[in-house]
Amino acid sequence: LVVRNQIVNLQNVTSNGLDGTIKMDGFYSTKTDKKNPDIQFDYSVTNVDVQKTYNTFGFVQKMMPTGKYVSGKVTSSLSMTGKLGGDMMPVMNSLSGKGEMLLLNGVLSNFPVTDQLADKLHLTQFKTIKIQDLKLFYTFENGRVTIAPYKMKIGDIDAEIAGSHGFDQTMKYGVNLVVPRNMMGTEANNMVNGLLSQATSKGVPVKLGDKVNLAVTITGTTTNPKIETNLKNVAGDAVNNVKEEIKKEV
Repeated sequence: LVVRNQIVNLQNVTSNGLDGTIKMDGFYSTKTDKKNPDIQFDYSVTNVDVQKTYNTFGFVQKMMPTGKYVSGKVTSSLSMTGKLGGDMMPVMNSLSGKGEMLLLNGVLSNFPVTDQLADKLHLTQFKTIKIQDLKLFYTFENGRVTIAPYKMKIGDIDAEIAGSHGFDQTMKYGVNLVVPRNMMGTEANNMVNGLLSQATSKGVPVKLGDKVNLAVTITGTTTNPKIETNLKNVAGDAVNNVKEEIKKEV
């Protein structure tokens, strides 16, 4: 620690914890504001336990609400600026920054969003999702975290996901899914046929091949999500749509 000119600098602060290693550099300064110091921190964590990290830090619970439903180890780096409150905790809506996160091997389960998606699409693959070598890039400001588009496999299903969530747990995500017809049961095929009928009634010509392209919109909150599904031919690219919405809001 170096204390000079109303600034406390933290240099190469390292520790073992949460089953992994943690490193932090940064400062807080009372030069311009005694009651709400300015902060700037860079941190990196290696192979920390997701559940232990989520349960330990209120900051992580707001930044990464899905962490409550993920088991596994994560490696992450984050840079941020903002303010500290009187309790020496970050003032959440003052924070801005960016980071990346690598989940080498984990499981997502009991997540209300994917549970509801499984029920809506009649695909049990979404109930428990194995995650491997998943890398996320994100930015945050004004109380919202924006996730850059990323791709992942859910069994034989190809998924592309992007969007944002707020520190208040609100969500706005777009998901493009490519689902092989041969893995869909009777109920899932009936759902797709229903979407096909709706498209035909609107005069949209749609031909279904061996794979079904679905556009999914997720809003609501992490604990009370609202999910809309449609054929991509009808709804368009869900990921690009939500990216454009976020740009307009910014």
